[in-house]
Amino acid sequence: MFTEISFNEAIYDGMINSIDVWIIVQISINCFFFVTLVLDWVTFGIRASYSKHSRVTVETISQIIFICAVVKLLLRGKNLFISFYDHGEGSDEEAKI
Repeated sequence: MFTEISFNEAIYDGMINSIDVWIIVQISINCFFFVTLVLDWVTFGIRASYSKHSRVTVETISQIIFICAVVKLLLRGKNLFISFYDHGEGSDEEAKI
């Protein structure tokens, strides 16, 4: 039983770290695409950017979803990268943090 618990903790800890890194990388990539979207709007104008580049519509939808996700992530406050996994240890107060 103890080896199973420690094995699960080792796997989950590795997954948590990779999820945190993935979130940071994804936010960086989406920020870059947001800048390119805004530059398209500034360079071509909003109407012309949608008519000249079909990707702008897809990027706009993607950026709306991205902004909603970042707001939800930031509303978590100080617990920005707390695990979504509950190992069943500790009190309920620790699980809420």
